[in-house]
Amino acid sequence: MVIILYSLVRVISQMLLVMNDARVPASTFITSNLRAGTSLEYTYYPPTLPEDFFEREHNYPLHFIKSALDSVPTSKKYEFNTGEIGLDERQTDYLVIDSFTYDKFNDPYTCTTMQVECDFFKQLATGQSAHYKLIAEFSYTLPAYLPQLNTTFINPTIRIYERIE
Repeated sequence: MVIILYSLVRVISQMLLVMNDARVPASTFITSNLRAGTSLEYTYYPPTLPEDFFEREHNYPLHFIKSALDSVPTSKKYEFNTGEIGLDERQTDYLVIDSFTYDKFNDPYTCTTMQVECDFFKQLATGQSAHYKLIAEFSYTLPAYLPQLNTTFINPTIRIYERIE
């Protein structure tokens, strides 16, 4: 009976995480508070973005280097792993990042192989970015009396940054 009850409570925790995913209120914030016709870049787990709302919207050009044999891809459109300099050159108005992506920079190997990006994401987290300021953050945590689940694909913290003119 205890095992069944514990399993039920874990299922409830999982359901709450899915139902209260931080990307939902972040999507509402984006459509309600950001200027239409601007530019936006986002990391790997973004909120739902409105179609044709932004003049330019695309994935932030970030490539995690996993081994010594791995190299940064080349693209005609964007240069990868350039940090704040790349955003500044692209004149991006808004940057939306998720905790699943920026938490990867807590790994020393990642910071060693991608120093520019690591420095940039740490500057964003501490409010020391020269060109971007935090305008909103969305997260959801389970009530303390429920089992705290560690998920890798549900309910990231979402941070929205705006370009400082």
